Amino acid sequence: MSCCEYTGSEDTAQSSILYSILNRGSARPHRQLETTAAHRLCSCASKRKLVSIRAPQLVFKAASEVLVKTFRFVKNVPCFRGLPAQDQLRLVRKSWAPLLVLGMVQDSVDFDTVERQQPSLLHRILTHSRERQQRAPAETQDPGVPVGDVEGIKMFLVKCRGLRISVKEYAFLKGAILFTPEVTELECREYIRALQREAERA
Repeated sequence: MSCCEYTGSEDTAQSSILYSILNRGSARPHRQLETTAAHRLCSCASKRKLVSIRAPQLVFKAASEVLVKTFRFVKNVPCFRGLPAQDQLRLVRKSWAPLLVLGMVQDSVDFDTVERQQPSLLHRILTHSRERQQRAPAETQDPGVPVGDVEGIKMFLVKCRGLRISVKEYAFLKGAILFTPEVTELECREYIRALQREAERA
């Protein structure tokens, strides 16, 4: 089965709380355009192409600042502070990644990429041992990511920015993402479910 035939990643994306909130009431033709674009991105060729972040130190610094601001926001939410410590920890572990992406949208953090050519399987087999001995540590730390995945993230950032979300709406979106009752072993699951519904309604 080729990667173009696999649809699991799309199903996962559609099940996320952020995807659901941002796509409520969207028109069907718009969804069809997105699907067409996704098929263009999810080609076998695009999965073989790898990219790396251009100027990664600057991007990582900006993303780290967003993450610090995000955790500061979370700590200042009174309802969150009132939860048991273990519930707080579980909720943060579950939601930090989508909260980071939303924070990157809010703070207009963007990134450029450079293409990396992924060697063929035969080339990797023949040169594996020699490359491991000769590579510098910095080269082994950045294997690159599929260009289709990066383009999907960038398209998502552009779409969110086009919605012109207000500061107050960002706060409610973060609350809806943070209070995720599906997290396992929560002590206050029903209370967290109520908080999520309240944030979604707001």
